[in-house]
Amino acid sequence: MTKTIGACGCICSECRMFEKECMGCHSIEGKACWLHEVELDICDFYECSVIDRKLRHCGECEEIPCERFWKNKNPKWTEEQHREIVESRVVLLKEIASSKDYSIELIDNQELKSNITDSVLRQLPDWFGIEEAIIEYVDKVKETVFYVAFDDDRPIGLLSLKFNNKCTSEIYVMGILKEYHNKGIGRKLVERAVSYSLENGYKFLMVKTLGETHPDKNYKKTREFYGKVGFYPLEEIKEIWGEQNPCLLMVRSL
Repeated sequence: MTKTIGACGCICSECRMFEKECMGCHSIEGKACWLHEVELDICDFYECSVIDRKLRHCGECEEIPCERFWKNKNPKWTEEQHREIVESRVVLLKEIASSKDYSIELIDNQELKSNITDSVLRQLPDWFGIEEAIIEYVDKVKETVFYVAFDDDRPIGLLSLKFNNKCTSEIYVMGILKEYHNKGIGRKLVERAVSYSLENGYKFLMVKTLGETHPDKNYKKTREFYGKVGFYPLEEIKEIWGEQNPCLLMVRSL
């Protein structure tokens, strides 16, 4: 489950009330259920950072950790526990503040699908180095469900989703520019594909990638990525792409 972080750095999704009475402080505008215990109408962290300073959270404030962090101590915590918790929250909030929120968009225009595919794949020669394959992808993505990750207005990644039968959808092609790897973009793209597939009644999501009997180090990382987002290896078949490029089928149950 994706973590939901509050304005103060609390991990809201770890609270026993999460998804019961609360979906995180941003969804309830800082009006937490426990505020009556401290005689407040709104969380002072939320009020200061979001309402007064117009920030997303305390991590965007230059004063972090301010006096408020040190004053708001749970009486059950020791001083040492309180210090460690504050420090961990500050680290988490600063990481969030420094991270970029990349947008994912569904593209319908066929020409735009082809142009983005051509641009992204040609910047990934370690994965897409066969000209005939690029040309085929550029043409066939036109008829697929097509998601693009953007850094502002620059396309930095894509996922093309096709449908094999009434039960199975397939990631036809996926690629993210190398400098944007390990930023959570691939996971976001896959989850969009998962959501679309579930909403339309599909039971399985599959993907084809280079098999583990091939020594390519880049595709080893690709297989590891798919494993991390819920795919399992099903079978390696050499008849699909030929003896030199064994094809591994991977499947995620939806």
